[in-house]
Amino acid sequence: MNKKTILGAGIVIALALAPIGIKNMADATIDLEKSKLDKKGLLLSIDSSEGYITTTRDFTLTIKDEKKFKEYFKNIILAKYPAYEPFITGFTKNDTNKFDEFLKGIVFKGNIENTNINPFSDIKAYTYLNKFSDEIMSKIKNDEEGSKIILPLLEKETLAFNMTFDRKTKLKTLSLKDINENIKRTFNSGKNLDGTFQILGYKIVNNSSEKMIIADAKLDKISMNVKGEVSASINNIKSNISYENQFLNNGKTEIGSINFNFDNKVINLENTKLSSSGFITNEIYSADTKISTENFKLANGSNKTVFDNLDLYLDLNDLDYKNLEKLNKAYMDYESASIQSMYLPEDEKNNKMVAALKPLVTEVNSLLNNGLSLKLDANLLGLKDEKINLKNVKLDVDARLGKNDLNIESLNKSTLLTLLNVKANLQMLEEDYINLSAIIPPQFANLISMYAKKENDKVLFNLDLKKGKIEVNGQEVN
Repeated sequence: MNKKTILGAGIVIALALAPIGIKNMADATIDLEKSKLDKKGLLLSIDSSEGYITTTRDFTLTIKDEKKFKEYFKNIILAKYPAYEPFITGFTKNDTNKFDEFLKGIVFKGNIENTNINPFSDIKAYTYLNKFSDEIMSKIKNDEEGSKIILPLLEKETLAFNMTFDRKTKLKTLSLKDINENIKRTFNSGKNLDGTFQILGYKIVNNSSEKMIIADAKLDKISMNVKGEVSASINNIKSNISYENQFLNNGKTEIGSINFNFDNKVINLENTKLSSSGFITNEIYSADTKISTENFKLANGSNKTVFDNLDLYLDLNDLDYKNLEKLNKAYMDYESASIQSMYLPEDEKNNKMVAALKPLVTEVNSLLNNGLSLKLDANLLGLKDEKINLKNVKLDVDARLGKNDLNIESLNKSTLLTLLNVKANLQMLEEDYINLSAIIPPQFANLISMYAKKENDKVLFNLDLKKGKIEVNGQEVN
């Protein structure tokens, strides 16, 4: 046998044996995951396995220990959101027997697929909600009206997901099976339900690291329509996020359109964009938010308000980060106390809430005492309703609060005004100013006219607040 023949035979044998080795690796990975899941209150069983080059395994995943599962779920949340520990602990201390009863015995079924040729290839999984616990299922079956809705949804595998994992079982993508349900029911009361519910094109791409959540998400459509009652839809959502904690993060969301129609009321928005970021520089925290939307419509019967475009920019700056963290913890403690005292006698509840409020007030004071600054830019185009018709209004605000000894429990207006430095500029077209003056009370219109400044085809109001003195266009107001 020559060298080429030996090499060729070796390659053939390697290719033939590779699937066995990789399949064994996949089986070992699944066995390891089964052991991990067991510690989390989940039972994974492989019901069948077939395929040589590509192996498909059918599985069943059951919540067998709801308390372990809740603890596991809590730990996941706290790993990414540690500041919420008091809130979550407060919730879990309450009586959750009904929730536990619901969780125990929930069953998901599905399949796992992997190729046995490439050891670095992704693992694909499909899973769907198969049933609730036997006790819950019995209650559903005995509920004539509820069973007509819930049982068909389970039978059609309505709540289902497709997922992709790498070989280390890190989630790479998750997509929800399209939900497109036509619901027609006649209840025992004689009431007819005729509607549709849709969730289409939902997918997440996960690029997270150990320290940060990084993900892109999209949703083509979510809608609900009940004939003669309500119509609601949100379309073409795209979002990306980088999240380290509730303060250090940034994200952007775009929404093609939002439409609500209920009880003779209508809300429509188009091309809505939202973005935000939070960051630290030398222990000083800053956060900004941008919002824009187009073709807004709000109607209540014959009353209608519309505008063509709105742009908002808000920048919060010069916050002491350590104070902010303390304030957040005090707020979480307050929320936790609120949950824990929900069923206490009124006097005991009040005492607990007063005790929780004190550190919250202290931290609010500390944050304010260190000072902060805020900027707001707003631009509104084409605002119309029955009375108003404004083509273009702009507002810019720059406000600063220096270091101080304010106490919110004894705060008064004059003290706050002496500490604030504010510059605000309101600008509108002269045509808009005339229209606005015509619809407000004459005495108020006359007062405003005393401070108005005309410049070309615009009217300006430049406000300056410093050391308690207010000026508009250079004229003192107080």
